[in-house]
Amino acid sequence: MTRRLLSISALASILLAGLPASPALALDEADRLWLVGDRAFADGLYPVSRRVLERFVVEYPNDTRIAPAMLLLGRSGWRSASPRRRSTPSVGCVRSRPCPRSSSKGASGKPSRSIG
Repeated sequence: MTRRLLSISALASILLAGLPASPALALDEADRLWLVGDRAFADGLYPVSRRVLERFVVEYPNDTRIAPAMLLLGRSGWRSASPRRRSTPSVGCVRSRPCPRSSSKGASGKPSRSIG
């Protein structure tokens, strides 16, 4: 009886192992980059998060998650910076807009007067 039960279980395991397994669902590249960047930020791995999110922003600029990606990118860059660099405010220029130029003209376009 046990020999018969053993042979039936062996046959069943062979049949189950031989059945084609369904392929695993894979994430597309945009989803993978977003997931890795977001989870790396949540885990405190800010340099990793920054690298992955930079790639996400460059390769998928029209993705619906671009705004949260830019926010996390800024936060991860700020948190991975040294404390000395963090305390120094910096003004960066956006590529789509020209950098502001310092001028002695006021808002009306006329030279401003100094109070003295």
